[in-house]
Amino acid sequence: MAVALVAAIILLFGVFDKKSKEEIKEPGFDTIERVRNLIKNSSFEHEFAEDNWQLRYPGLIGTGFDDIIKRHGEYSYSISAEHESDKLIIFQKVNGIEVDKRYTLFGFVKVEDADSARLEMKLYNKDSLLISGYSTSVKGTSDWVEQTAWLKTYLPGNVEENFLSIDINCVLFGKGRVWFDNVRMYSIPEKETIYNYDFNPLKKEHDKN
Repeated sequence: MAVALVAAIILLFGVFDKKSKEEIKEPGFDTIERVRNLIKNSSFEHEFAEDNWQLRYPGLIGTGFDDIIKRHGEYSYSISAEHESDKLIIFQKVNGIEVDKRYTLFGFVKVEDADSARLEMKLYNKDSLLISGYSTSVKGTSDWVEQTAWLKTYLPGNVEENFLSIDINCVLFGKGRVWFDNVRMYSIPEKETIYNYDFNPLKKEHDKN
């Protein structure tokens, strides 16, 4: 009787121990989706080029890299206007956009006596605008604040997916001064948020962009 009881206890302990090990087993690294920043030169560490940032209206005065006021890395990018203007924009076109995906944009914005500044996303099929997404506008004077915008891509009839692109705009409306830094865009699963992911393994890769 005693022997049978001991055997039963050992067997029960073995079952619970096995179950416990199965519960704490973590998925392999290759089963975790890695999220990549789709913006090149996202912290304005390099000169503008055709494959990253560009001025919407070349020849603008009051724009340039700032190595004193910055949020991430060695530089930020500043836009300023002393007189009322429609809007001043730096932008980057991101190609290779997939259909039925949620694209989320993040970026830091700092303003000084600014009428309004914000981040914009615009989905295009070739030259045709399909849909836009905007961050909240930042006005007046404020320290660095992280802004976000998003859009869900779709495919209208008679549109080929390989023609889809997103323009990322950093915009100053009216007069004042604005700084932009660490602008990132990710494509993430609908049921996830950007904060579910650990970006430390990709930090060095992102810093090179």
